[in-house]
Amino acid sequence: MKILKPLIKLLKYFLNPLLKPTELIDRYPTNVTLDYRISMVKYHWGEIEHYILSIAKIKWKLFLKYGWKYFVLKTSKIIVLLTIGFFLVFFIYKAAKPKIINIYHTDSFESKIEKDSIIIIRDVVNPQLKKYFDYIAATEVPIKNGDTLSSYQVRCYDSTSSAIGRYQMVNAARTQIGLGGVSDQVFLNNPELQDVAMYLLIKDNYRAMKPFIDEYDGKIINGYFLTEPGMLSLAHALGASGAMTWIKNGCKVNQLPSGAPNADRRLTFQKYKIKFK
Repeated sequence: MKILKPLIKLLKYFLNPLLKPTELIDRYPTNVTLDYRISMVKYHWGEIEHYILSIAKIKWKLFLKYGWKYFVLKTSKIIVLLTIGFFLVFFIYKAAKPKIINIYHTDSFESKIEKDSIIIIRDVVNPQLKKYFDYIAATEVPIKNGDTLSSYQVRCYDSTSSAIGRYQMVNAARTQIGLGGVSDQVFLNNPELQDVAMYLLIKDNYRAMKPFIDEYDGKIINGYFLTEPGMLSLAHALGASGAMTWIKNGCKVNQLPSGAPNADRRLTFQKYKIKFK
C-alpha cells in the first residue's frame, strides 16, 4: 500500500487550491459557511487518508485470497482475443499484399512478376473475374484424348501451334506480356503463373483497345451484340489488332482466320464486368 501514500499526497496537492478558505482570498468576499465546510474537510482529512489506506489494504488481501483467479481469467480472455485479432489482421494483410512469383528458365533465366491486386482479389471478392477466366478456357478448342481445357498442363492438338496451357496462349501472346523467355514446361507446370499471364494479357489488350471498346461497346454489328468482355475475349483469339479489324470489317464469319474458325462465339460474353487498376 506504499504506492497509495504518494498518490494521496498528489491528490492533496491538487485539492489545496480548492480547500483554501475565502477569508484568505482577497478576490472573494468571505463565505462563513464555505469556510466552515473547508475546515471540516481539513480536520477530517487525516481520518479520510487512514480509511483510504485501510480500505485499500483490506481490498488487496481479499483480491489475493479470492479475486486473482477471476482477474487472471479475464485478462487471459482479453489477451487471447487481442492475439486472435492480431493474427486475423496479419493474415488478411498478407493475403491482400501483392506477391512475387519466381520463374526459373532452363537456361537459369530468372525474372519476377508482381501480381496485380486484382489477381489476388479474384478468388476472394471478385468471383466475376474467375468466372470470366473459366469461360475463356471453356471456349478453347478440345485437345487430344477428348479432354477440355480444365487442366493447366495441356498442349494444342495441332502440333504446328505454340498454344499451351489452360488458356492456350501462343508464343506471341506470352512474349507480349514479357514471358517469352519462360520455357513451355515451366509455364505448363505453374497454374498460378498462367492465371497471372492471362490477366496481364487481357489488361494489355484492354489498354490497346480502350478507345475502340469505348466506341463499339453496346453496338450490334451483323447480329453480334458487342461488349467489353466479349471484345477482349475475341482479342485473346485474334490479337487486339486482329479483333478490331474483324469487327470494323463487319463481323463476317468467313473472314475469320483458319486458326480460329469459332472465335466469333467469344462475343457472347456479355455479363462479365472487368475492372482494371
